Amino acid sequence: MRHKMLEIACPEMTSMLAPAHKVKTKGAQKTKVARHERSTKRDPSYFEHVDTFVSRTEPSSSRKSQVKSKPKEFARSVVPFLDQFHPICQPYIVDVVDVVADGHCGYRCIAALLGLGEETWPTIRHNLYEELTQWRDEYANLVGSYIDWKNYFSH
Repeated sequence: MRHKMLEIACPEMTSMLAPAHKVKTKGAQKTKVARHERSTKRDPSYFEHVDTFVSRTEPSSSRKSQVKSKPKEFARSVVPFLDQFHPICQPYIVDVVDVVADGHCGYRCIAALLGLGEETWPTIRHNLYEELTQWRDEYANLVGSYIDWKNYFSH
């Protein structure tokens, strides 16, 4: 306690020194960064993009009636060939895309429905292979056995 009192009464006797240059203590450090890089605004989610697209394509009269009325359940559009899918899968199917039938049609469908264009199917195939090899044990537990994924992706 005596030492602390001495520091307060006679600061010149302590080992503390004043900084060599003035230290700025208020505000964040300023760096030359573009305004959009400093922004805290987040990117819209997929659902927000879809909602924006749907609201732009609807006629203005139907938009006004939706605002005044109570919120109601999402009206499903008619999906072609929906009855050809297993009933368990049907509630999750929102669209059907007709793609080139070349043996890679599954990858083409995924690419098309993601909005990437069906010609980007090799990227989808590669991403799926990476996912399956990275989480091999988890997928083995899910399907009940180990599957040699390389056989599926070799051609």
